[in-house]
Amino acid sequence: MNKSSIVLSTVMLFCTIAFSSPEGQSDSNTGEAPQYKNYFGFAAGFTTGYGISYRRVLTDKWRLQINFAPFYKTTKNRDNVNYWDYPEYISPDGLNSTSIDSGTFNIGTVSLGLTGLRTVVEGRFFRALLYTGLNVLSHYENSTYYYTTRVYDPSRYIYTPESQGKGFIYELNTKITLGGGGGFEVYAWRFSFNLMAGLRGGINFPDRTPEIVPSIEGGIHIMY
Repeated sequence: MNKSSIVLSTVMLFCTIAFSSPEGQSDSNTGEAPQYKNYFGFAAGFTTGYGISYRRVLTDKWRLQINFAPFYKTTKNRDNVNYWDYPEYISPDGLNSTSIDSGTFNIGTVSLGLTGLRTVVEGRFFRALLYTGLNVLSHYENSTYYYTTRVYDPSRYIYTPESQGKGFIYELNTKITLGGGGGFEVYAWRFSFNLMAGLRGGINFPDRTPEIVPSIEGGIHIMY
Protein backbone atom coordinates (compact mmCIF):
# COMPACT_ATOMS: atom_id res chain seq x y z
CA MET A 1 0.00 0.00 0.00
CA ASN A 2 1.47 3.38 -0.98
CA LYS A 3 1.58 6.51 1.17
CA SER A 4 -1.42 8.14 -0.54
CA SER A 5 -3.63 5.12 0.19
CA ILE A 6 -2.54 5.06 3.83
CA VAL A 7 -3.26 8.76 4.29
CA LEU A 8 -6.64 8.49 2.53
CA SER A 9 -7.69 5.46 4.60
CA THR A 10 -6.68 7.20 7.83
CA VAL A 11 -8.63 10.36 6.95
CA MET A 12 -11.73 8.32 6.03
CA LEU A 13 -11.53 6.44 9.35
CA PHE A 14 -11.07 9.74 11.18
CA CYS A 15 -14.21 11.18 9.54
CA THR A 16 -16.25 8.02 10.13
CA ILE A 17 -15.49 8.14 13.84
CA ALA A 18 -16.23 11.86 14.00
CA PHE A 19 -19.72 11.52 12.48
CA SER A 20 -20.75 8.24 14.14
CA SER A 21 -23.40 8.13 16.85
CA PRO A 22 -22.32 9.75 20.14
CA GLU A 23 -22.82 6.65 22.30
CA GLY A 24 -21.20 6.95 25.70
CA GLN A 25 -21.28 10.77 25.76
CA SER A 26 -22.49 12.39 28.95
CA ASP A 27 -25.48 14.69 29.03
CA SER A 28 -24.42 18.11 27.74
CA ASN A 29 -26.44 19.74 30.53
CA THR A 30 -24.60 18.03 33.38
CA GLY A 31 -21.49 20.18 33.07
CA GLU A 32 -19.26 17.11 33.05
CA ALA A 33 -16.54 16.21 30.58
CA PRO A 34 -17.54 13.86 27.73
CA GLN A 35 -17.22 10.21 28.79
CA TYR A 36 -16.01 8.50 25.63
CA LYS A 37 -13.84 5.43 26.15
CA ASN A 38 -11.68 5.60 23.01
CA TYR A 39 -9.52 8.28 21.42
CA PHE A 40 -8.00 8.05 17.93
CA GLY A 41 -5.80 10.63 16.22
CA PHE A 42 -2.27 11.91 15.87
CA ALA A 43 0.29 12.88 18.51
CA ALA A 44 3.93 13.90 18.73
CA GLY A 45 6.39 14.33 21.56
CA PHE A 46 9.93 13.67 22.67
CA THR A 47 8.84 11.40 25.54
CA THR A 48 5.56 9.97 24.25
CA GLY A 49 6.70 9.34 20.66
CA TYR A 50 4.94 10.39 17.50
CA GLY A 51 2.60 9.09 14.80
CA ILE A 52 -0.84 7.50 14.83
CA SER A 53 -2.22 7.64 18.36
CA TYR A 54 -4.77 5.55 20.26
CA ARG A 55 -5.90 6.24 23.80
CA ARG A 56 -8.10 4.08 26.02
CA VAL A 57 -9.93 5.25 29.13
CA LEU A 58 -9.19 2.73 31.89
CA THR A 59 -10.85 4.40 34.90
CA ASP A 60 -12.20 7.82 35.83
CA LYS A 61 -8.64 8.95 36.52
CA TRP A 62 -6.37 6.85 34.32
CA ARG A 63 -5.83 6.63 30.56
CA LEU A 64 -3.33 4.65 28.49
CA GLN A 65 -2.02 5.98 25.17
CA ILE A 66 0.02 4.34 22.40
CA ASN A 67 1.77 6.30 19.62
CA PHE A 68 3.24 4.47 16.65
CA ALA A 69 4.93 5.60 13.42
CA PRO A 70 6.75 3.38 10.89
CA PHE A 71 8.76 4.66 7.92
CA TYR A 72 10.74 2.74 5.27
CA LYS A 73 12.25 3.78 1.94
CA THR A 74 14.50 2.17 -0.69
CA THR A 75 16.34 4.15 -3.36
CA LYS A 76 19.22 3.71 -5.76
CA ASN A 77 22.61 3.97 -4.09
CA ARG A 78 24.05 6.48 -6.56
CA ASP A 79 21.54 9.12 -5.44
CA ASN A 80 22.55 8.82 -1.79
CA VAL A 81 26.28 8.10 -1.58
CA ASN A 82 28.64 11.01 -0.99
CA TYR A 83 31.58 9.98 -3.16
CA TRP A 84 34.03 12.11 -1.22
CA ASP A 85 33.34 10.01 1.90
CA TYR A 86 34.85 7.03 0.07
CA PRO A 87 38.23 8.15 -1.34
CA GLU A 88 39.11 4.63 -2.50
CA TYR A 89 36.30 4.83 -5.04
CA ILE A 90 36.05 7.02 -8.09
CA SER A 91 34.44 10.44 -7.80
CA PRO A 92 32.02 11.64 -10.48
CA ASP A 93 34.83 13.46 -12.31
CA GLY A 94 36.81 10.19 -12.65
CA LEU A 95 39.93 11.24 -10.76
CA ASN A 96 40.30 8.22 -8.47
CA SER A 97 40.96 4.57 -9.17
CA THR A 98 37.60 2.86 -8.66
CA SER A 99 33.89 3.52 -9.13
CA ILE A 100 30.68 3.00 -7.17
CA ASP A 101 27.75 1.86 -9.28
CA SER A 102 24.15 0.71 -8.70
CA GLY A 103 23.20 -1.05 -5.47
CA THR A 104 20.47 0.12 -3.10
CA PHE A 105 20.08 2.42 -0.11
CA ASN A 106 17.50 1.42 2.54
CA ILE A 107 16.40 3.69 5.35
CA GLY A 108 13.85 3.00 8.07
CA THR A 109 12.58 4.64 11.25
CA VAL A 110 10.19 3.27 13.88
CA SER A 111 8.81 5.21 16.84
CA LEU A 112 6.81 3.43 19.56
CA GLY A 113 5.57 5.32 22.60
CA LEU A 114 3.58 4.20 25.65
CA THR A 115 2.09 6.83 27.97
CA GLY A 116 0.06 6.77 31.16
CA LEU A 117 -2.11 9.83 31.89
CA ARG A 118 -3.77 10.70 35.21
CA THR A 119 -6.53 13.28 35.56
CA VAL A 120 -5.95 15.87 38.31
CA VAL A 121 -8.76 18.37 37.68
CA GLU A 122 -11.68 17.87 35.31
CA GLY A 123 -14.40 20.14 33.94
CA ARG A 124 -16.86 20.12 31.08
CA PHE A 125 -14.40 21.37 28.44
CA PHE A 126 -11.08 21.05 30.24
CA ARG A 127 -8.88 18.51 31.98
CA ALA A 128 -5.60 19.05 33.85
CA LEU A 129 -3.40 15.97 33.88
CA LEU A 130 -0.08 14.38 34.73
CA TYR A 131 1.75 11.99 32.42
CA THR A 132 4.63 9.55 32.34
CA GLY A 133 5.89 8.10 29.09
CA LEU A 134 8.36 5.71 27.51
CA ASN A 135 9.50 5.96 23.88
CA VAL A 136 11.73 3.73 21.75
CA LEU A 137 13.01 5.32 18.54
CA SER A 138 15.08 3.23 16.10
CA HIS A 139 16.76 4.45 12.91
CA TYR A 140 18.16 1.96 10.40
CA GLU A 141 20.35 2.44 7.30
CA ASN A 142 21.54 -0.31 4.98
CA SER A 143 23.45 0.31 1.75
CA THR A 144 24.80 -2.16 -0.79
CA TYR A 145 26.90 -1.16 -3.78
CA TYR A 146 28.99 -2.69 -6.55
CA TYR A 147 32.34 -1.33 -7.61
CA THR A 148 34.87 -1.94 -10.38
CA THR A 149 38.57 -1.30 -9.83
CA ARG A 150 40.12 0.56 -12.74
CA VAL A 151 43.81 0.77 -13.66
CA TYR A 152 45.26 3.49 -15.86
CA ASP A 153 47.03 2.25 -19.02
CA PRO A 154 49.54 4.99 -20.01
CA SER A 155 50.23 3.38 -23.38
CA ARG A 156 46.61 3.83 -24.45
CA TYR A 157 45.74 6.77 -22.20
CA ILE A 158 42.67 4.96 -20.82
CA TYR A 159 41.47 3.20 -17.68
CA THR A 160 40.89 -0.56 -17.96
CA PRO A 161 38.73 -2.71 -15.61
CA GLU A 162 40.75 -4.93 -13.31
CA SER A 163 38.39 -6.45 -10.73
CA GLN A 164 34.85 -6.22 -9.40
CA GLY A 165 33.41 -6.42 -5.91
CA LYS A 166 30.44 -5.72 -3.67
CA GLY A 167 30.37 -3.44 -0.65
CA PHE A 168 28.00 -3.22 2.31
CA ILE A 169 27.28 -0.39 4.76
CA TYR A 170 25.06 -0.95 7.82
CA GLU A 171 24.01 1.33 10.68
CA LEU A 172 21.41 0.98 13.46
CA ASN A 173 20.80 3.59 16.15
CA THR A 174 18.25 3.27 18.95
CA LYS A 175 17.20 5.84 21.53
CA ILE A 176 15.21 4.98 24.66
CA THR A 177 13.50 7.88 26.43
CA LEU A 178 11.66 7.99 29.76
CA GLY A 179 10.05 11.07 31.26
CA GLY A 180 7.05 12.76 32.76
CA GLY A 181 5.33 16.05 33.44
CA GLY A 182 1.98 17.78 33.31
CA GLY A 183 -0.36 19.55 30.96
CA PHE A 184 -3.94 20.14 29.92
CA GLU A 185 -6.56 18.86 27.54
CA VAL A 186 -9.49 20.79 26.04
CA TYR A 187 -12.58 19.53 24.21
CA ALA A 188 -14.40 20.93 21.19
CA TRP A 189 -17.35 18.86 20.00
CA ARG A 190 -15.85 15.34 19.70
CA PHE A 191 -12.29 16.57 19.30
CA SER A 192 -9.69 16.51 22.05
CA PHE A 193 -6.58 18.71 22.03
CA ASN A 194 -3.76 18.24 24.52
CA LEU A 195 -0.49 20.00 25.27
CA MET A 196 2.00 18.81 27.89
CA ALA A 197 5.52 19.60 29.03
CA GLY A 198 7.99 18.00 31.40
CA LEU A 199 11.43 16.50 31.76
CA ARG A 200 12.90 13.50 29.97
CA GLY A 201 15.99 11.35 30.23
CA GLY A 202 17.32 9.21 27.43
CA ILE A 203 20.15 6.99 26.31
CA ASN A 204 21.43 6.41 22.78
CA PHE A 205 22.68 3.08 21.50
CA PRO A 206 25.17 1.77 20.49
CA ASP A 207 27.37 4.57 21.89
CA ARG A 208 25.38 4.72 25.18
CA THR A 209 25.39 8.51 25.49
CA PRO A 210 22.87 9.80 28.08
CA GLU A 211 20.84 13.03 28.15
CA ILE A 212 18.43 14.87 30.47
CA VAL A 213 16.49 17.69 28.80
CA PRO A 214 13.06 19.40 28.80
CA SER A 215 10.29 17.78 26.79
CA ILE A 216 7.07 18.88 25.10
CA GLU A 217 4.16 16.75 23.88
CA GLY A 218 0.93 17.38 22.01
CA GLY A 219 -1.86 15.69 20.11
CA ILE A 220 -5.31 15.81 18.56
CA HIS A 221 -7.85 13.00 18.85
CA ILE A 222 -11.38 12.08 17.90
CA MET A 223 -13.35 10.68 20.86
CA TYR A 224 -15.77 7.80 20.34
